[in-house]
Amino acid sequence: MFSVKKVTVLTPHYMKKFRCIGSACPEACCTGWKIFVDAGPMACYRKLEKTELSDLLEKSIENLSIPEAKGFPGRIILRENGRCPFLDDSNLCRIHRVLGEEYLPSVCATYPRIANKLAETYERSAFISCPEVARIALLDPGPMEFDQDDEDCVGRDLVKYTLSEDAADRLWTVRQFIFPLLQNRTLKVWERLILLGLFCRKISNDEVQVQSVVDEYEEVILDPETRKEFSRIPLNISLQLRLLTEIVFLRNSVEATSPTYSDCYQSFLRGLQYTPSMEPAELEKSYQHAYVTWYQPVMGALEHIFENYLVNLAFRGVFPYTDGKPVFDNYIKFVLQYSLLKVLLVGIAADEGGLSENSTVKLIFSFAKTIEHHEIFLDAILEKLRQQGMDGMPFMAILLKNHSS
Repeated sequence: MFSVKKVTVLTPHYMKKFRCIGSACPEACCTGWKIFVDAGPMACYRKLEKTELSDLLEKSIENLSIPEAKGFPGRIILRENGRCPFLDDSNLCRIHRVLGEEYLPSVCATYPRIANKLAETYERSAFISCPEVARIALLDPGPMEFDQDDEDCVGRDLVKYTLSEDAADRLWTVRQFIFPLLQNRTLKVWERLILLGLFCRKISNDEVQVQSVVDEYEEVILDPETRKEFSRIPLNISLQLRLLTEIVFLRNSVEATSPTYSDCYQSFLRGLQYTPSMEPAELEKSYQHAYVTWYQPVMGALEHIFENYLVNLAFRGVFPYTDGKPVFDNYIKFVLQYSLLKVLLVGIAADEGGLSENSTVKLIFSFAKTIEHHEIFLDAILEKLRQQGMDGMPFMAILLKNHSS
């Protein structure tokens, strides 16, 4: 049904270990998401003999107009609770069970896998919003590694980003610095992100010679003065907490979210003993106590989890050129995702009286499903920061630094 050819493919090592765990998964892949149906499966559905499933297909898929469709002529109508109508009581897909994988919409057949095409090389990775991907990719204590092989490229692969040869060369030059930096364990994660921001700010100019900036910042990392500069970054917990909690509260107030994320969110609120009438000073005091008492003692053990999350995010999204948007804008959204995770984990650590790897991974995969997959939300937050003059490097440094961390 689909053409197959050999191509060069670069993948994170965890992809070789990943297998869908089906009904044992704590999440349903599609809950709360828009599920578009491509032309191939739509044509197959129309040819089915009349059965209970064909009736369900007919009433559960709406036809889309050409401007809205963007190559997808149909969309699945979710139930009121956000569940896909084709999920059975075991969270398994009726289309897959009755008709087979080839009848699935491409997004269903490929998720959590995603591909990018950099010139003639493909890159395959996976969304951390999948609990099993998150477990395998994040809990590996070693640096994330990559494999390059000649593999079958199935025509149904969903390609998110396609880069020309020139753009791919530029990205690879930038990655000479970004990936070693994100995996540099002589630095704390927040320190790595500050250096990343300085680097991104410098390469934001399209006219700059990227290789020269890479060479410059490789020297900056080795300079003993760099560590001293980190200690001079001012602490502003009030501003940091006000902004991050506002974003957390705002995201929870719009659209359906993952049930697992809702559990994490409630844990966060309990940990900070939050009430709607709580004064900012009271919330800050509760946060600082939670940070020092419950989060800070375990944060060192979590560094590899954050590191793996950020490396995967950068690789999957061809960072810092994600969506073809300005480099520093993409950096700000990168920092926001890390910072939001951190503030949520502080509250969860207080609620749980500590923090386990499992609860950290639980937050990250549900956070990715709720926030990382909603690019419009992150763009809106970026615009709010810009309107308030908070979209520069000094403010990013304040967002990243916490207490004596």
